[in-house]
Amino acid sequence: MMNEGSTILLRLPIIRKAIIAYKEPLLWYCKKRMEFELLRLKNDNRLIRCTDENGVLNSSDPVLLALLRRLEEIIIEVRQRMNWEESRFYDSMEITNMMLM
Repeated sequence: MMNEGSTILLRLPIIRKAIIAYKEPLLWYCKKRMEFELLRLKNDNRLIRCTDENGVLNSSDPVLLALLRRLEEIIIEVRQRMNWEESRFYDSMEITNMMLM
């Protein structure tokens, strides 16, 4: 089961039918999640570069600010989409944690 990963879900008939019938939301979410994960990695690397030897962060770095702004925009987009689809998740931190699992 570990080797098959997410393809194990396709064995379940109800989930397989839902994925086949509604591909667009799943593809949209996968793209947003991938972008979010890559931006988080870039953000982590930038945080290390923007921190001096005393552990003080240079929070005025334009690249760091742009990364944080885009991360926030993605969370807002996902939250709006989930609200349109009548999901129960409204908290940005909860959505962030779910995207990184």
